[in-house]
Amino acid sequence: MKSAGWVAFDLDGVLFDSDELHYVAVNEALKPYGERISEEEHLTTFKGLPTLKKCEMLTEMGRLPASAHANVSTLKQLATRDAITQAVRPDFKVTALLLALQAAGWRQCCCSNSVRDTVFRILVQLDLLDFMDFYLSNQDVRRAKPAPDMYEKAARIFEIAPQQLLVVEDALPGRRAAMGAGCVLVPVEGPHEVGPDLIHRILAARQSLVGV
Repeated sequence: MKSAGWVAFDLDGVLFDSDELHYVAVNEALKPYGERISEEEHLTTFKGLPTLKKCEMLTEMGRLPASAHANVSTLKQLATRDAITQAVRPDFKVTALLLALQAAGWRQCCCSNSVRDTVFRILVQLDLLDFMDFYLSNQDVRRAKPAPDMYEKAARIFEIAPQQLLVVEDALPGRRAAMGAGCVLVPVEGPHEVGPDLIHRILAARQSLVGV
């Protein structure tokens, strides 16, 4: 059956307002090393980046030994698991959007800079897993966002050209990844914009691709 369209959703900051969750978790993981990312640094420098990339940047700044990277990553994942169980609940507006797209014949996926286990757990907690053809994490590509690898791979799995894939993203690394892959970017400022009304923007973006 021919698809009405193909859309990839970022997870953090799009399908779920996980910004505070990840911010708190990474700082919990950095505590044993006497380090902390400030809120301003998070918003201007680190937001949307994988934990290991954050560690590499902190090392370049002289604030974290390279030998700590693996442990920080493990501690962050454990803190994230606990937070997911306690804080993540389904959002009716997001569910309504994905349900409407599914009913209209769209194929959907989730592409996140989080590790695979975190993506899976959040999608399950949000009750969104069944809407997704597949999901990709930073462990499923050689280079995470802002590199284009994740969206190029999503297009290959869908068996379409990247130019046919619509991407809903909030943060700058994800937007750069989508544009670098040649996809059609549907930018949002956060989960508050991800609801039934967003379908009109998605359909308008799809309409512009007629003939592609």
